[in-house]
Amino acid sequence: LTRDYLVAQATAVVDAPAAKKTYERIAARLEVIDDKALLANIMSALGRQEAIAGNQAAAADLYGKCLDIADAARRDNVAAMCATEVARASLLGGKPKEVVDAAVVDAKRRIERGGKSRAVQKHLNDVLASVAYSRGEIDEAIRFQEQSVAEERADRTSLSNLALALNNLGAYLETAGRYQDAMNAFREARDVKAQIPGRGNDGHRWLLTANIVWIQSELGLHRDARAEAEGLLKLADQYGDKLYAIISHSFLANLLIADGERERGLALIERALAFVSKRKLEEAVDALEIYRQAGLAYIAVGNLPEAQRMVDRLFASATHYFAPEAANWMSYQLLAGKLAAARGDAAKARTAYQAALALAKGRTFYQGWVAEAKLGLAEALPASEKATARTLAAEAHAELAP
Repeated sequence: LTRDYLVAQATAVVDAPAAKKTYERIAARLEVIDDKALLANIMSALGRQEAIAGNQAAAADLYGKCLDIADAARRDNVAAMCATEVARASLLGGKPKEVVDAAVVDAKRRIERGGKSRAVQKHLNDVLASVAYSRGEIDEAIRFQEQSVAEERADRTSLSNLALALNNLGAYLETAGRYQDAMNAFREARDVKAQIPGRGNDGHRWLLTANIVWIQSELGLHRDARAEAEGLLKLADQYGDKLYAIISHSFLANLLIADGERERGLALIERALAFVSKRKLEEAVDALEIYRQAGLAYIAVGNLPEAQRMVDRLFASATHYFAPEAANWMSYQLLAGKLAAARGDAAKARTAYQAALALAKGRTFYQGWVAEAKLGLAEALPASEKATARTLAAEAHAELAP
């Protein structure tokens, strides 16, 4: 049974369905011979498989079984770990606030009672950070995630876990508008990933570098962003992913245009759009950022008809993938607002920027885009609303401070 369990753990990385069947077969045998300790681990492993597959309700149910079995076997560490996973699955599965709160309280109580291993504490910090972030409590999310990073640094048994903790911290810091701290976290995560062999880690390093380029571009740090974007292309080549390479081109294109290299920048945009067309990705979610970057490029060089085509494509893709109230619509509204402003249509620009701010209201959201919407709206307001425009502009500049 132990051998089969280890085989299932190894198989889970490359063949999740096969691993799930093995876990279920072992679980059936364990129920007969009443090995509660190993059965709890199996329930946890099955819960993990369901969570990875996005089946949060099933994951919460299996982690709950793990919890009951571990309690009966008096395995406090296993029970505490499963309790944190019940909390995470409840959060990701959209359970009511009181259900998530009760699960978090239970996990904390179990850790205090005896499940005080470093692994369990790190796990709980990650869950608490996720819960806080989902509720817009960004400072709390950062505090818990910093504790998780500190634990991973002290432990260093898994460089992958350290890189993941740093990536999550960077995302929270970026949302909070702490851009320099966010870039530092992403850079450290990238450096950690560079220490881990394997082609897949080149893809992770690309994603981390893309986060840095994104922030630098939004802050107008074009020289720094261009240097990082050149690195993006190298990482995409190392990873062997053509889509990553094309997205890298679209990032670099706008930086080149900002530096006066208009023809080279537009050539990269045309290459990116040709790739989307050739691969028939017109309505794919992967094309959204390419359309956004292309629209920005065409606005920058004054080709407004082509910019309108990109706005229309972005709208079609967003309509295909997202509900009308989804925050993902903000990229469309910002691009539509920028195009309307370039055409001198202040009324249409106001409508787009107000829609963007309405999407962000009451949500945990990237502050750079909120600032962009405020600046755009400030510029589109009529002279009779100068006081409001000044307030919006001041708030935007404060949010964009590195």
